[in-house]
Amino acid sequence: MMNDERMKTDNPGKLLVWLSVPAICAQVVTLLYNTVDRVYIGRMADGTMAMAGIGLCMPITMVLSGLSALFGRGGSPLAAISLCKGG
Repeated sequence: MMNDERMKTDNPGKLLVWLSVPAICAQVVTLLYNTVDRVYIGRMADGTMAMAGIGLCMPITMVLSGLSALFGRGGSPLAAISLCKGG
């Protein structure tokens, strides 16, 4: 957990890099997972149909993920503001 004083005193560029490293690592892990998953599925006996299924479902999954992030990131500040006001 980050110290609040560090947010006030450190260089913003340095903080941006420090905070972005975990997000970048998470994206790289997700990329590797998807790549290995597609290679594995593509080598199955009926890999072409499986890849077609992934191609059809991936946009739907991305839209649902985006909507959940939209409401999650928008609702979190509202909940924090409500808690600070006392209910």
